[in-house]
Amino acid sequence: MTSLCSKDDYGRVVCVKFMYASLKMLLFGCYFPCNDNSFVYSNCVAEVIGFIDCVCSDFPDYKVCVLGDLNFECSSTDLG
Repeated sequence: MTSLCSKDDYGRVVCVKFMYASLKMLLFGCYFPCNDNSFVYSNCVAEVIGFIDCVCSDFPDYKVCVLGDLNFECSSTDLG
């Protein structure tokens, strides 16, 4: 069974609950902003991650999968 769980107010995240037998998952479709190292970027990313965290805390026994356009280039210099 699949159903809409939640969506954020800014149109960046939608969460779908997926249940099949004993498997329970939250599937997040996300659109992260492009990294321009600005204060606005940081706030937007924090809002997206905060929304995901808030939904996950309401469903602690669910597995989580985050999908979407992350707009982040992963390189060895970004890993700290």
